Amino acid sequence: MPGLPATGTLSYDGIAFTGAHHITAQVEPQVDDSGRTVIAHRITIRVNTILAEDNSLDGTLERLRFRLQQSGRRLIFRNKGFGDDLNPAVDIAHGPDPRILSWEPVGDDRAAQVIWEVTTTVAPCKPARSAGIVAINWGATWSINRHGDTTRTLIGHILIAAGQVGQDSADRYRQFFAPRALRGFTREQTWNLSLDKRRIDFTIVDEQIPSPNPYPPNITAIEGSHSVSWRRGRDAHQSMHTITATITPEAGLTGSHAWGIFVTIALHRLRRAQQAGLSPFLLGLDIDEDLFGRPQRFRLNYKLLGHSQDILSRLVRDVGLWTPFGLSWDVWIDSVSDSVFDQRGHAQLRDVPGDDRETTLCNTATPITPNNLQQLRGISPGDVPFRNATPDPDKSWLYSDTAIIPLRKRPVTQQSYLQSPDDPKIGSYDSEGNAYSGSVDFGPDLGTAETLQVGGRAVHAARFLGHAQRAGHEIPEPRLETIGTQKPEEINNVFMQREVGNFFGVPVYEARWAIDYMLPGSPGRIRVPRRQDRPPRGGIDGRGFRVHIRTFGSLVAFEYLVRF
Repeated sequence: MPGLPATGTLSYDGIAFTGAHHITAQVEPQVDDSGRTVIAHRITIRVNTILAEDNSLDGTLERLRFRLQQSGRRLIFRNKGFGDDLNPAVDIAHGPDPRILSWEPVGDDRAAQVIWEVTTTVAPCKPARSAGIVAINWGATWSINRHGDTTRTLIGHILIAAGQVGQDSADRYRQFFAPRALRGFTREQTWNLSLDKRRIDFTIVDEQIPSPNPYPPNITAIEGSHSVSWRRGRDAHQSMHTITATITPEAGLTGSHAWGIFVTIALHRLRRAQQAGLSPFLLGLDIDEDLFGRPQRFRLNYKLLGHSQDILSRLVRDVGLWTPFGLSWDVWIDSVSDSVFDQRGHAQLRDVPGDDRETTLCNTATPITPNNLQQLRGISPGDVPFRNATPDPDKSWLYSDTAIIPLRKRPVTQQSYLQSPDDPKIGSYDSEGNAYSGSVDFGPDLGTAETLQVGGRAVHAARFLGHAQRAGHEIPEPRLETIGTQKPEEINNVFMQREVGNFFGVPVYEARWAIDYMLPGSPGRIRVPRRQDRPPRGGIDGRGFRVHIRTFGSLVAFEYLVRF
């Protein structure tokens, strides 16, 4: 490219501006987003030169127009009194970035005045790295809710030096901003890679977990409850318990991992009751598998067998409520730091610089397929570890319900006289023949009253009805030993027993009975039993128990001693 002679070199993509009569250079310092540090120098070089050829310039200018407008080509600027650090220029922002500002013909088509400008971004020091991190900037926000729980939000970016397209990516440097996980906090992350791959913006939110118990290892969310209930009635010697949980394991783990966590929680509460001398008896287990999601749901139902006095006094104290599970936030953090809290999460997706290519109208476009690397884990399903222990005999009764019906029959004979029959309508219907809807008036007694003749002493009897269920032990046939002051004699007996099922390894037996007795005399009038005299309902053992039943229509109470 002929021109006026000059010292030094200014060239771009192999095209030298020899003889350029006017060259200027301007430096603009680039500061990071914090405004504290100069991270680069942006240098703009402007050249004003005359291009001349013996023949037409059309071919020359066409060639120069294409070459001088390509970014990222080799720029050399030396011996021009500006230093030697641009020999060649090491651009850190995918540059240099040139442009032709103007072209003006001079001397027909054989000479032209060209003004050309190029900008390059270089390191602010020498020597300097030509790749890697240029700046890391970040800030923090703390939000505290009405319960005092804190949410910390970290916002910032990582900026890198980048030469040719496809050589590097800011996504490779996520680990250079790695805040430690906080005990008792969960984490969400957002990473946004810029179009030129030089900058990646991040938002990391750590939210305090409002839980009194640390999360189990490798669990990202968990909710659960332990409900306890007691009601007066035939099950008054028992308390009902339900343990429920919704457990979400981290990605890559199967639902069986959540199952193992639930087993650990439930067994902890069952053992607490056993250590306190109570007898847990499992009744049911429900598992709800989310087929296309990670949350898994579980429910375990059981009773605590015993006597009502024990159950009421120990309803809260010994059943495990509000007791920790022996877990640790440190153990949980260690289990999720390299997966849930990792800068790439479970899936470990990353930007591979080689997947990025420069695509223009000047080259052949090819598909770009980012390499989404993943690391998945899995745990095989486990067995059902819940087993009922055979309870002690005196705490094995699931329920019992008994009724003793006292009977008295007197030998009465009715002596009748011949006379007119009663009118069935008297007192039963109104004047129009409609039946009364309220109380019935049988009207006056017509004719001669009949004679009732007592022929001897009353006959006393009793019927003993009941049914019961017992865990792990067969139900012995009961017998009625005393009714008040009388010793009954059995005259008719129906007793049936069967095994209703096996509950977590322990059989449950059910029995029903109807037994008739005759009494040698009247059981007499017995005092109304006081509360402290009443044994626990269902508290049946080999020593027998007393059942207090009020006779129909009076306050007279009969006392019965039943033995099994």
